[in-house]
Amino acid sequence: MTELGEEHYPAWGAVSTVNVDPLWEAAGGTLPPPEYVRAVPTGPLTPIVLAATTSAGVLHAGISYRTTAFSVADVESIAARIVDRARHLDA
Repeated sequence: MTELGEEHYPAWGAVSTVNVDPLWEAAGGTLPPPEYVRAVPTGPLTPIVLAATTSAGVLHAGISYRTTAFSVADVESIAARIVDRARHLDA
């Protein structure tokens, strides 16, 4: 993994969350909303972003990353650890 120091990347990641259900209902949609997957942009200050979205009680997660900062193997490892930890959360 590329070294991410303060001098280069003061913030190296972000999490963006959205609960679609109340937004969908407020817009006049019938519940449950359809499957909802979204994309999130990265940037020079956030070379990796996790997008966590809930829709109809289901959590959808995606990762966007800059290939100049992370390799595919890095991101696959990060994703696997996130999934492992999520499986061990109390319901």
